[in-house]
Amino acid sequence: MPDKRGQLPAPDVSYNSRCALLVGIVTGGAMAHHTGIDLAVALPHPPIFIEGIGSAADHTEAKASLDAFVRAAEKVVAADPEVLVIATPHGNTYGDCFNISPGRGAKGDWRSFGRDPVRYEASFDEAFAGALRQAAELAGIPCIESVEPVLDHGVMVPLHFLIAAGLQLGRCKLVRISISFLDEAAHYKLGCCVQQVAAASGRTAVFVASGDLSHRLKHDGPYGYASEGPAFDKAVAEAFAAGDFARFFSFEKGFRDKAAECGLNSFLVMAGVFDGYDVRAQLYSYEGPWGVGYGIASFNRAEPNEARRFA
Repeated sequence: MPDKRGQLPAPDVSYNSRCALLVGIVTGGAMAHHTGIDLAVALPHPPIFIEGIGSAADHTEAKASLDAFVRAAEKVVAADPEVLVIATPHGNTYGDCFNISPGRGAKGDWRSFGRDPVRYEASFDEAFAGALRQAAELAGIPCIESVEPVLDHGVMVPLHFLIAAGLQLGRCKLVRISISFLDEAAHYKLGCCVQQVAAASGRTAVFVASGDLSHRLKHDGPYGYASEGPAFDKAVAEAFAAGDFARFFSFEKGFRDKAAECGLNSFLVMAGVFDGYDVRAQLYSYEGPWGVGYGIASFNRAEPNEARRFA
């Protein structure tokens, strides 16, 4: 796997006009009467949050995060989505392109984490995924179709709480995006394409940005301590609370590497979903009980705002 982010090639026309062209393709020349994605959530993905993996003592220590996860999941389920678009850092990840999972679906379980036999089976929205690949290509964003028959824990942890809150996977289909090592602008612009395709689809969709924050918050944590870790988490938690997505572009690569974060690219895609709009933000919780930061937040699309176009 390449160790640096590739650079997004400059498209010959704007990504907005290219994605707008796809809207006509998807709808047969007419816009669907739908407003696109109005809700997104940022969710961490520690398997220790799952019963039978984490202990009762672990769950007591992380009670704020677990309670927040339930609240965020209930908000998603209340939106009654037909499509769940989820960006994960733990799928098939490439240096120079995004992977938007092809195929009919995928399965997953917790056997690699010592728990059996809980199993998840999700169907993919093949039409949405195909349209998203076309939109991305029209916008100059490279994508591939790498088959991933197994659900990664970046998807399964959010799904666990969503199912517990009442999400019906038989009705709600998934679109899984594996983030890449392309630059911040590429992730943001992919989010713009997600919103365009959602608006064209005529289906209710919710976006999930799966990602932990820094893995270097404590000397006795699994990855040790670096001062960049708490600084990164403070900035992201503040950005979540204020809906200040511009902050996501403020981190130098070296700083990100020292902070050992895994969620920022998912958050950048989420920011692109709300390109040109204010958001109503709610930070449910932030904590790092074991040296890894977990932030849980929701974002509702509000009024148009041209000042909130960040890439």
